[in-house]
Amino acid sequence: MLRFNKKVHTILAAILLLAFCMPASAQPSSVHPNNNQWSRHSDYSSPVNKPKILWAVPIDDNITNMVVDSKGTIYTVSSSHSKSRLTAVSSQGKIQWKAELESKGRDVVLFRDNMLIVSGSSNEDGVSSTLSAYSTEGQLMWHSTFPGVDNFGQGSIGVDDDGMFVMSGLEANEDGNQDIAIIAVNTLGGTLWTQKHQLKSQHTTASSPIVVKDGIYLTVSKGKSEQISKGASTIQYDDGRLLRLDKQGNVVWSRFYHGYHLASPVYTQNTLYVPADKHVHLYDLNGKRKQSIEMTGAINNWIGPSIGKNGNIYYGQRMMEPSGKMLWSFTPFDIPSSNEYPTNTVAIDNKSNVLYGYDSLKGKGGGIISANSVTKKVNWKLPLYQSLSSPPVIGKDGTIYIGGSKLFAIKAAK
Repeated sequence: MLRFNKKVHTILAAILLLAFCMPASAQPSSVHPNNNQWSRHSDYSSPVNKPKILWAVPIDDNITNMVVDSKGTIYTVSSSHSKSRLTAVSSQGKIQWKAELESKGRDVVLFRDNMLIVSGSSNEDGVSSTLSAYSTEGQLMWHSTFPGVDNFGQGSIGVDDDGMFVMSGLEANEDGNQDIAIIAVNTLGGTLWTQKHQLKSQHTTASSPIVVKDGIYLTVSKGKSEQISKGASTIQYDDGRLLRLDKQGNVVWSRFYHGYHLASPVYTQNTLYVPADKHVHLYDLNGKRKQSIEMTGAINNWIGPSIGKNGNIYYGQRMMEPSGKMLWSFTPFDIPSSNEYPTNTVAIDNKSNVLYGYDSLKGKGGGIISANSVTKKVNWKLPLYQSLSSPPVIGKDGTIYIGGSKLFAIKAAK
């Protein structure tokens, strides 16, 4: 199933092996290495007063994710209907390089501050999923293809400290059902293992995996077709499970719950937060359910919760205490019937300010808003006049990065 790109050379492989055998403590600390595998509570502060646009760099495609290295360089993965790119932009807003991707880019992670891992999907010659590695100078190191695995609804990458990269996808079997495929790859692009999880259903979903300590966690669910009116039916997903795998791909345990969600579990402070329809379930790492919190209002099945360091849960336009008590729920623009809505997961700075990227139902484009979760008031709103497709990221100096077809840098006004 694995196909190596011909650009992989013996010398490059030897250099990679030497670099990634170095202890993690010897590597610089990236500002933002991964957008999936964290609680979305940043260690950095963001502007409290209305900021200004420092620069805006056209990327052309829609940015889906970004990472930031220890030098402040931003790396974006972006896609359109015809192409995908990996782009490096300096902290001054200068494009340093662009790399055309061989498949539709989904996610990017930064490993040990010098290796970019990109996930992708392709429909050429049948559905397939891909993982590629690039140096921070834009050199393709390897490209691995997994035919028959569809990661369109997943795509995010789990990563451990030793350089194991894990992704999930759906794969049709001979019975006409959809299996869950979970694949682990090492720093040289070699497949460590492939795990097939069978739910014996034609309708299955799975989240992307996250790696926590010695375990790999993801959610899976299966559905069934239900008739809602004459000649019309829908798929109802009510059989959800939280899985824990060990580092060799073996299923350690499975925990049942009702419902499903496409966002990955969120981990912080020895707790896994698992969204499922109108609930967020809290589990410990041994699979014991500690709590279930019922949600009110609309839920986006693609957007997961963000967790503050005090345990508060930020989910869409709501903030709740760890007990589940609603602290506040608001339209973040102080408009009772707002036509603007959050477009992605929120970021929380180290002073409990919450950053929302938003879009407009009226076609006015989107922007970003900062709200103080303590005072329950809006700090500022900054229109950017385009649809935004990436979550906000906070840099070490407080600069906010967010993207659509442009990458914006937003900084405190002097």
